[in-house]
Amino acid sequence: MLSSSDIKRINKLHRKVNRKKTGQFIVEGDKCVRELLLSSYKVMELYAIKDWKNTVDNTKVKYVSSSNLQRISSLKKANKVIAIARISDNSYDFKHDITLVLDEISDPGNLGTIIRLADWFSIKKIVCSENSVDMFNNKVIQASMGSVFRVNIKYKNLSSYLSNINTKIYGTFKKGKSIRSNNFDRNCHLVLGNESRGISEDLKRYIDEDISIKKFGNEIDSLNVAVSAAIMLHEFTS
Repeated sequence: MLSSSDIKRINKLHRKVNRKKTGQFIVEGDKCVRELLLSSYKVMELYAIKDWKNTVDNTKVKYVSSSNLQRISSLKKANKVIAIARISDNSYDFKHDITLVLDEISDPGNLGTIIRLADWFSIKKIVCSENSVDMFNNKVIQASMGSVFRVNIKYKNLSSYLSNINTKIYGTFKKGKSIRSNNFDRNCHLVLGNESRGISEDLKRYIDEDISIKKFGNEIDSLNVAVSAAIMLHEFTS
């Protein structure tokens, strides 16, 4: 049974400001919670309906009614289990292999999909601009299908960050060298821009090479950023 104070406390974590304040975030649904339990993140609380079993580790489950679970869920229909985990500040080396750089990605579904793509192509490092959507937004976690717990993600001032790295920096643009005619350096940074505006003007000076996806249709103006990421990562890792 969840108390009214517990429900209020947990629901506050659906907002970024409270996640940042408490250092905690919410994960919903069987698939994402199991991926969380397999990760290095520390699970603080685990709430589930009676027919859900934790077969991953020994984290204690607090069983609640379906109606109680719904009261702390952001989904239209709560999916069996909800976890509360601690935000961890993972440290890692950005010097080797491909680092994906995301400039002002605002849509949670896009960020989650890009994280899942990175996981698929074994890209373990993503740097997001500080004004990109929060990786612990529940819609991001859901779209990533738990990949968010396997990919190292940092939020940085991209102008400062890119000015201090010594790998080659590729930028994705509507007009640039075709990705099909390039031999890419795997020790590099690949920058993808905002859904509507592309790469910010103040970051363009750091780009060593403009690259693009060849367009065949005349009526379409641009590709979704997650679709672009999929094509780019396929070419970079082939």
